[in-house]
Amino acid sequence: MPLSPNAMILKPHFHKCWQRCVARWFKKPVRKMLRRKGGKTKACIQGGKTSPPSPCRLTCSA
Repeated sequence: MPLSPNAMILKPHFHKCWQRCVARWFKKPVRKMLRRKGGKTKACIQGGKTSPPSPCRLTCSA
């Protein structure tokens, strides 16, 4: 859709339910905070221990 000089949409061809096709990212900052908070609480519960190394991963002694 071309924009007019005063930034109006000239020919709006929207479907009836156009809202579900629009991407919305309003929850993203909150999700980031919850992920960080969850990681901190999990680390406190485990006592700062990390997970054991995977048996499939080769360890190098060099």
